Amino acid sequence: MSTATRLDRASRHSGVCGAKGWCQAASQWWRTPSGGLHAYFTGTDQRNGHLAAHHLDFRGQGGYVLAPPSTVSGKPYVVVHRRAINAVFNWRAARALLDPQPWRHEGHLGRQGRWSA
Repeated sequence: MSTATRLDRASRHSGVCGAKGWCQAASQWWRTPSGGLHAYFTGTDQRNGHLAAHHLDFRGQGGYVLAPPSTVSGKPYVVVHRRAINAVFNWRAARALLDPQPWRHEGHLGRQGRWSA
């Protein structure tokens, strides 16, 4: 199991991290050299994910992140808030809410199957 889970929201976009209140439960917030915000949660066995339309990246099991005091082009990652809390972030639920997929029923051929059958 990972020890930390990161939700990344680029600051130049409104994103949903703040709008949905999801980052309020984070144990740490780090400002990136480009001005983005990384919210850190207690780790889980969830895998990495990305929702480009919402400017969100999720790093969990199998992912890696840069952290303070790392720098990029001489600009540092900076801890902007830290508190003792053990909240987890449910990436699967967030993905289902923000990027719902149409139901796929077993045995359903879809549009192409109807035309070629």
